[in-house]
Amino acid sequence: MSAGTAQPELAWQWMVFLTRQPPIDTGTGVVMLPARRSVAEAAGFWTRLDPDLARALRYAADHALPWHRRTRRTKRWTGQWYRSWARVRRGRGSRPGAAQALADVQTAAARPRRRHLCRAVLPRARAGRHGRADYLSRHRRRAAVDTYRDLAALFAQDHPDIVVDVVAPTLEQSLADLAAAADCFEWAAVSPGPDEQPAILSLDPLLDADPAFPIDDFYPQLLDSFRREGRLWGLPSGTTPYVIEYNKDLFDAAGVAYPAPGWTTDDFLAAAVR
Repeated sequence: MSAGTAQPELAWQWMVFLTRQPPIDTGTGVVMLPARRSVAEAAGFWTRLDPDLARALRYAADHALPWHRRTRRTKRWTGQWYRSWARVRRGRGSRPGAAQALADVQTAAARPRRRHLCRAVLPRARAGRHGRADYLSRHRRRAAVDTYRDLAALFAQDHPDIVVDVVAPTLEQSLADLAAAADCFEWAAVSPGPDEQPAILSLDPLLDADPAFPIDDFYPQLLDSFRREGRLWGLPSGTTPYVIEYNKDLFDAAGVAYPAPGWTTDDFLAAAVR
């Protein structure tokens, strides 16, 4: 939420409403676990999964490392790594192979990053009965924008004094730029740095003023991703837990013990070499 907002209560209502919805489908094929347990249950998230995978994801969600423990630079090159490695596996393009993929990752890590956003505006009605706030979403796919329009219509049913209008995408430059352009907005799960923190509001006062808000319904690690100096600076929407999949037959053939809690990166490397 922008520190410059004149409508913090309205922005809070919209943000809370969004946490009650399943994460927006971005069309990338990545399935996100809702940040709220009740939303996952209501959406049938767990029942659609293989039981073994469901158990692994539940464990991963309960023991995840908060995202603020990771760096922006790490998040940038891991995305490029996955894309490059997928191309190598599929054998696409004219690259010489894994060596070129690693070079692509190194180049991407040094490249400035831009995100695409769509903007949702809550305009004030002529009669003055309606509140106004601006909302920015990082999704630019048409399907995602249409989903926000549907959510805006659903939100209006319970909040007839607020009008939500989702408009065309724009580009994001920084958290401070977003805060200057919107009352509330989507941002990567990285707690704000010292230079960014003045641009946004702590949500603690709004949380304290809303005793019905079910803070315990969220996975605590996801909330911790938006905490800094003991204060909450955002609400999580969803997450994609990381898990390790492995072929038991190959481990058995190599005489290597299966992955276990407490594995270090050195253990992972040693097993991979074996």
